[in-house]
Amino acid sequence: MLFFDASAGSGFKGACGHGSIALAAAAFEQGWVKGHEGWNEIRLDVPLGTVTLAVELVDGRSARVRYYHVPSRLLARDINLATARGTVLLDLVKAGALVAFVNLPALREIYAAIRATAQGARLRHPETQAPVTPELVLFTNDRKQENDELRYYVAALFGPDSLDRSPCGTGTSARVAQLIGRGRMDTAGRVTATSIIGSSFEGRAMGTVDIDGITHVLPVVTGSAHMTGRHEFVRDPADGLAGGFRCGPES
Repeated sequence: MLFFDASAGSGFKGACGHGSIALAAAAFEQGWVKGHEGWNEIRLDVPLGTVTLAVELVDGRSARVRYYHVPSRLLARDINLATARGTVLLDLVKAGALVAFVNLPALREIYAAIRATAQGARLRHPETQAPVTPELVLFTNDRKQENDELRYYVAALFGPDSLDRSPCGTGTSARVAQLIGRGRMDTAGRVTATSIIGSSFEGRAMGTVDIDGITHVLPVVTGSAHMTGRHEFVRDPADGLAGGFRCGPES
């Protein structure tokens, strides 16, 4: 499975949580994979490796999907990043992608400022000191936290002009790692992330694992997906442009 972003210069993504949830649901809905009532496991090979999901079938239809994300952890907290929009306070989480969390209301302008500043080598990996640029920037607005459950609204931005309409699978996984890393939640807790259009993902940790002596969280995201259509690409070997083309100064 490959994920690609149409934004200029974005190219292929290493993984995508809600894209994986969608493909897993479609695999059973279309009969590509045979299942039984209840939970069915499926594995997908993506650029970052192999991810595992479980699809719940009710009366033969996909009801819920669980996405088991890669080991994740909070890299750094409360980083003060000086940008053209002023100082921005953010947390950095490694969840496959490098994710930055910002608890501020202004979205696109601050996102652009964070990206531009980070690309200017002002944001560095806290362990290697290498310049880094977050692949995702998540703006969160926490609603309430009770009984070790946090509900929050989220806007996930990626690429120059892309705003995720979903709660973001990778972002939800990263939020679980962030909250556990900050001590705001333990591994028995869970989050409910609500997107800009009102759809929700549930996130929790199925435990932790030590990698090179460092504790990582094992996030699990539960959501749903539904078929909306079909599309098929074909490649004719006789087509002189079958390999694609590029227009503009670089062509």
